[in-house]
Amino acid sequence: MSINEEGKLLSMNVWENEDSVKRWRNIMAYGMSTKESRENLFESYKILETTHYDY
Repeated sequence: MSINEEGKLLSMNVWENEDSVKRWRNIMAYGMSTKESRENLFESYKILETTHYDY
């Protein structure tokens, strides 16, 4: 749950490579598109991706 805004949830995930992200995103996109997910879990959701490189 969010510390600052009641009713909000933040989940952060870290993956080893881009292929792992793509697999997760495809599974998550399918799961969130199901009727049960739309009606019972979240009013809305957003998936943001970023890449971090250590130089």
